[in-house]
Amino acid sequence: ILNLDPTIRHDAACGATPINGLLLAARRHGLQAQLVDLRNSGDTAGDRSRVVGYASFAFTPGEADGDALGQTLLTIARNALCGHFSLPTQPVKTHPALKLPAATFVTLTQAGSLRGCIGSLEAHRPLGEDVAGNALSAAFRDPRFQPLSVDELTRTRIEVSLLEAAQPFAFSDEADALARLRPGVDGLILHY
Repeated sequence: ILNLDPTIRHDAACGATPINGLLLAARRHGLQAQLVDLRNSGDTAGDRSRVVGYASFAFTPGEADGDALGQTLLTIARNALCGHFSLPTQPVKTHPALKLPAATFVTLTQAGSLRGCIGSLEAHRPLGEDVAGNALSAAFRDPRFQPLSVDELTRTRIEVSLLEAAQPFAFSDEADALARLRPGVDGLILHY
């Protein structure tokens, strides 16, 4: 919902169809979603073995806070690397999206050349944890490169890509697919 992704499945939310409609309308009107609160039935009834989740959101006009979130994600990624080398870290601004499941890729470059890139195609942990984990993996576990050294850190550029949920992409032929894909915006998962 925070990403205004209108592909929520019916097994993931009661009222998925109207929620998806709301998200489409929010996108068209340039609204941004803000998490007001997130709870589950265990918070009130006490039994946490089987819960139902509830969330409240506010949709407001104005500039999306994507830039603020982007800066926060970059800080988290750099802090993960600095922490690995026991170097000082920067304060991280809180953002409600950091606790929500998300899929990211962290790409490291030096002088425009790839130095490491690791990520996940599907959300399996909270956004903040995913960025920190992928930053460490890109720096130290990308099998194409030697582990990053502390001397390289200052000249390493970090990029964080936040992925939306994968959705089917129907096309009639290769030309149709190429005409509809947006370079630098769309990602594509191929199965053969």
